Amino acid sequence: MEGSAMRFIREYVKDGMTVLDMGSGPGFFTVEISRRVGHRGLVYAVDADENSINLLKRKIESQSINNVIPILASVDKMDFIDDNSIDVVFSNKTLCCVRRHLDAAKEIKRVLKREGVAYVSISRPALDTISVNSEEWAAILSMFRIIKQGASLMSRWAILALPY
Repeated sequence: MEGSAMRFIREYVKDGMTVLDMGSGPGFFTVEISRRVGHRGLVYAVDADENSINLLKRKIESQSINNVIPILASVDKMDFIDDNSIDVVFSNKTLCCVRRHLDAAKEIKRVLKREGVAYVSISRPALDTISVNSEEWAAILSMFRIIKQGASLMSRWAILALPY
């Protein structure tokens, strides 16, 4: 598993929390997040790919996980999640996969509790026309208070909170 993402999960995801796994895919991180929030917590696993959501449903059923709600939807419009209701948003290389990057970031800001935190990572722009470019990354970061950020050859990441 990816270093900065797993470090974030270990440090910030706690028992009883409500977590949004934004762009969950087939649940690579979802199961670990589910374990960390425990039976008192809840995980919304949102992904726009039907195959990924179906794989996740099978995975959580086979492992008898009952605190994950898989949702087939785009992450740039998640009106099924209430404002200020999420303790932790986990968005690992998801914004690169949607066309409306700033709308997805606004959704993070909308659903995050005042004391909540978000982990957002992106792949560095390549020849993909929907990549998050440097200007968009700066615009996304400017919407939040940056707790910590980093980069590697292939990606950028930040731990974010709502502005004061």
